[in-house]
Amino acid sequence: MKNEKNGRSFAQKLVGIVLALSLVMGLTGTIHGEEIAEDYNNENETEYVLPVTLPAAIDEFEDNEEEEEYPITQVERPETITARPSAHTVLVDGELVAFRAFNINDENFFMLRDIAYTLSGSYNQFEVEWDEELLAISLTTGLTYTLVGGEMSPPEDVDNLADAWLSTASIYVDGESVYLLAYNVGGNNFFRLRDLGEALGFDVDFDEETATVLITTVAPLHYVYYEYAHVEHDEDEDEDNEDEYENGNEEEDDDNEE
Repeated sequence: MKNEKNGRSFAQKLVGIVLALSLVMGLTGTIHGEEIAEDYNNENETEYVLPVTLPAAIDEFEDNEEEEEYPITQVERPETITARPSAHTVLVDGELVAFRAFNINDENFFMLRDIAYTLSGSYNQFEVEWDEELLAISLTTGLTYTLVGGEMSPPEDVDNLADAWLSTASIYVDGESVYLLAYNVGGNNFFRLRDLGEALGFDVDFDEETATVLITTVAPLHYVYYEYAHVEHDEDEDEDNEDEYENGNEEEDDDNEE
């Protein structure tokens, strides 16, 4: 029994010593840690001290956020207009051609590339190119048109109305800036037919009786002069014409003298 009591007392003393050591070490670590933190703060005080307390900074930011109004930029949608598929018959140099055209404000608008495709090989042929940098359409007269696909799509049903808005693309004809009224319909540019005729040299007319649009290609003057200069004339026929002209003038002179 005595040994058992001695064992218990020894164990209790050992536990007490361990607890005492733990307490001392904890206090020492805390004190030492506080000293290190204090020294660190003192050394870096000028670098890490905030000009204002954090709550004050938050309040100031919230006040400024409420006072300042940030404008919201809204992209305006272009004004749209209704485009109705044209029901007019179209003849090109007397031949029937089915164009996909639209009637906008009682005027006919045709897809530019359809006209270029149809007139390719004629006196009024022209090339169409798109300048991505300038956002411009370049038309060059006298050049054969290059196919890009999608030309001469079937005409729309007359009941299929479409939205159209003014095209903002710049237009150049043979390097010169021109204004041509155009609308964007379904991602394609449709131009007023008469404007294209004036800019590119072909005639546009309208037959009221048959409700037919007439497109007629026209040879430029330099082609006319060139062809006339290279036509073989009968010299005898030319001499006869000159004699008749001179004889006619002589008879007129005689009549005037009488």
